Amino acid sequence: MIIRCLVIGIAVLLWGCSSVPGFKPQAPPGPEDSVAEKTPTPPIETPLTRLARVMSPEADRLINPAAIVRPSFGNVRDLRVFYSPLGSGDKIIGFSLTNTGSDRVNPTGPRMAGGVPKREYRFRFRQRARQNIFLQVHEFAIPNGRDSETSMYSSLYFFPRKVLPSVRLLEGQGIEVTLPTGEKVVFDQDTKEIIKGVLDEYAPIDTSPNRHARHFARVAYRGKGVLIRINQRGETPETEYIWGRSVAKFAEISYRGRSCKVRANKLWYQDQDRGSPYFLYPTDEEFRDKILIPECGWPDVELEANSNTVATLSPQAAP
Repeated sequence: MIIRCLVIGIAVLLWGCSSVPGFKPQAPPGPEDSVAEKTPTPPIETPLTRLARVMSPEADRLINPAAIVRPSFGNVRDLRVFYSPLGSGDKIIGFSLTNTGSDRVNPTGPRMAGGVPKREYRFRFRQRARQNIFLQVHEFAIPNGRDSETSMYSSLYFFPRKVLPSVRLLEGQGIEVTLPTGEKVVFDQDTKEIIKGVLDEYAPIDTSPNRHARHFARVAYRGKGVLIRINQRGETPETEYIWGRSVAKFAEISYRGRSCKVRANKLWYQDQDRGSPYFLYPTDEEFRDKILIPECGWPDVELEANSNTVATLSPQAAP
């Protein structure tokens, strides 16, 4: 009798719930529902996420290295981004940060005509190859329409070349750049002054009207690697062809307090009629064996063997 009453009661209860408007009995979750709930939404790919990846070069050697390259570019928040030339894909091949006015490095910037002085850091890695990874520091010193009088160029090459330069925004804390050596530099997000890391802005932009006495960017490398630096006013630093004349030029190579000078034509391709200069040594071993040992007399400098690893990318992961 008791069991019969319970059965009748449960039946009445179920009949009453099913008669409530909008009531739908819920089926237990199946295996497909569980998988759908656990599958994360893939992140949205943006130039910033691509730039933030620390990656090995995709090749050692440039293809057709003497070709003149005119990259396309776009602005992303605090950065200028350089892409492969139109028609050859949209690979990122560089980025830059520009200081147009700051208290310590560029105090006169906001008050001068023509948008100068300013200092731009251009990180370049053409074809995403190891051979020509470098940083060009470009200073516009005075408001003058002639590049030969106002532009001060410095090219810096860092070794070992383990990774492509990358950059990420540290929200509210700055912009972190990874150099080819893997070492870090942090820029102020608003002013683009360097605030910490292995690069040191030890003096402000020189705005002297005397272009012959004016200093190049007073930026020093305090890291553990090898640095090549070469300067030039109003022209590409690496070339020995200056304003229609062939000129012997020298780069300074430094390593932990030591330095030596090497002729530019031993480091970069030189042919005024056949394209732009590029670094001659695709691998760090070649650079060590052909320059550091015979030219500088530094047989003890060891560039890490694993610096010549090359990234293997799937088509989906290609930046």
